[in-house]
Amino acid sequence: MSTLVRAEVLGYCMGVRRAMEAAEKALDEHPGSPVYSLGPLIHNKPALEALALRGLHVLDDAGFEALCAGKPPCTARNAPPAGEKDAERPVLIIRAHGTTPEVRKKLEDAGIPVIDATCPRVLASQNLVKKYAEQNRLIIIAGDKKHGEVTALAGTALSAGAEYRVIQTAAEAASLAKYPLFLKSAAVLICQTTFGLEEYKMIKDILHAAGTDLKSFDTICPATEERQKALRALCKKVRGIVVVGGKDSANTSRLFQTAASLCTHAVHIERPEELPACFARLKTVGITAGASTPDELIRDVEKRFESFGTQAGDVS
Repeated sequence: MSTLVRAEVLGYCMGVRRAMEAAEKALDEHPGSPVYSLGPLIHNKPALEALALRGLHVLDDAGFEALCAGKPPCTARNAPPAGEKDAERPVLIIRAHGTTPEVRKKLEDAGIPVIDATCPRVLASQNLVKKYAEQNRLIIIAGDKKHGEVTALAGTALSAGAEYRVIQTAAEAASLAKYPLFLKSAAVLICQTTFGLEEYKMIKDILHAAGTDLKSFDTICPATEERQKALRALCKKVRGIVVVGGKDSANTSRLFQTAASLCTHAVHIERPEELPACFARLKTVGITAGASTPDELIRDVEKRFESFGTQAGDVS
C-alpha cells in the first residue's frame, strides 16, 4: 500500500485566503448586485469556477473600462445576462496582487464600491516603490513580467513619475548593470513577493556588483520560501511528488520545478482526476500545493490517491 505524506507547509497563504474570504463575504452580502474581480482573483481554475457558480464575474481590461463608464461590462467572464443585474449597483474586488493608483482613481471617480483584498505584503512593496519613486530613484522590479503584482508595482512607479525597469533573469540583470541609466542613477531593487529566492539573489548580486548607489529589499513573502523548504525536506523522504495548483500560478510552477529537480517522479496537477494512477505504485508519495490552492482541493487529491488502492509492485 502506498503511503501519502503531506508537506509540512502547503496550500493557501495568508494573502490568498484573505482574498477568497473577502470574495465569499461580498457574494453573501450583495446578493442583488453584480460582484466583479479585477482579473482572476487567484491563479486556480477550480476555485475560480466555484466562485463563478456563486456569481463572481472576472473583468478584463475592456470590461473594467466599460464598468467605469457606466456600461454593462459584457467582456467579463461569466458576465450576468443583459438586463438581469445591470440596474443594480456593482461591487468590485481588488485581488491579492493589488492594482495601480490609476485604476484606483478611475474606480473612485466612477463611484464604484471597492473591496480591497490586496495582500498586506504586496501593499508594503507598493509603498516602498512609492517612497523611493518620490526620491527620484530608478525603480527596478525583479519578477515575472506578466504577473499582476508586477504590473501593479510598475504602475505605482509610473504614477509617481519615476523611471522603472522590470527584470526577470540574471541575464537581464547583467544587461541592466551595463546600461547608462542604471550606472548614473540612484536605484532601488524590489522583488515580486512570489518570485524565486535563488533567482532574486542572483539578480541582486549582479546589480550590487556594479558598484552603483543601489538599495535592495528582499520582499519575497516568507510563505513562498516556507513552501520551498518544506518541499525540499519532503523530497528526501519519498519516491514521488504531487504538486497541486494552478498551471498559471508562478509559485506553484516553481514548486514543480524544485520537485522535478529533486525527485525522479514528479507531477503538477490542477484537478484530482489528473493524478496519474501509476503514482499508487510508488512506496511513498509526497504532496504539496501552491499558495493559491484551496484546502478542499488538496483533500480531494488525497481522496483520489486513496481510491486507487493497493496496486501490485512498486516502482523506484
